[in-house]
Amino acid sequence: MRPTRRSVGLIVILCVASLLSTALPAALAADLDADQQKQLRALTSSATQIETNVRLAQDAAGPGADKPSEAKARLARTRLAPPESLLPQVRDALAKLPADHADVVALAKRLDAAEVAIRGLKARLDGASAPPSPAAPGGGKKLDYQQEKLLTDARYYAREVAGLAAALTELVKETDWPLMSRPV
Repeated sequence: MRPTRRSVGLIVILCVASLLSTALPAALAADLDADQQKQLRALTSSATQIETNVRLAQDAAGPGADKPSEAKARLARTRLAPPESLLPQVRDALAKLPADHADVVALAKRLDAAEVAIRGLKARLDGASAPPSPAAPGGGKKLDYQQEKLLTDARYYAREVAGLAAALTELVKETDWPLMSRPV
């Protein structure tokens, strides 16, 4: 049985999409020299450490938005100290990298989210009201920090897929493949 044009076209699109998904991040990272890439990897590792420690501090404080017991608050403050002191150092080192590079921008957004989480947890531990989380459209229920993280991640991946789709569309237009230019 001979493959149809449509099946060949779909196979070509899938192959190009898989190539773009692996080659595009490498091409973007190529803008940085070897030392900058090494520094970016180290900063990404530090950002992951900050996020993990903030998550541990939030877990130590317990669920809810109320002020935790003194024992939980003490443990949460102890776990919050390392990311709080590491955050400015990572920001200073990140400022030395090209600010327009996609990986640097993504890392800066992660650090911004970690800083917001630290401030919110500190306010909760001090008994002050936590900074308001964005309400759902239509005045719905406010999201907790885990839901906000999931929403942020979903938005990131949606932008990533949209960018890859746009790159794929442009690549198809540039190459003007005979199989792709004819209607199926």
